[in-house]
Amino acid sequence: MLVLKSLIRLIDERATKPLSISIQNCHVLENKTLLPFLHADLIYLDLSDCPKINQESIEIIQKNCQRLKVLKLNGCTKLTAIQDN
Repeated sequence: MLVLKSLIRLIDERATKPLSISIQNCHVLENKTLLPFLHADLIYLDLSDCPKINQESIEIIQKNCQRLKVLKLNGCTKLTAIQDN
């Protein structure tokens, strides 16, 4: 959790947000800690093997990442289906 909090702080302090983010195999990443990484210009997001990612996470990503082109969710076991709105 310490590393994740440090990354959140780093992202918050940057004037320019990264266009590509990969957070894999993170067992503490949940909706509250995911939100600081999301922004309108994000184009690539890999959350593979993050077991706390769920349907609400997808809705948060959809709302905050309008330009997202690639979303990887391999091994996110709480997801059973993703609905296209």
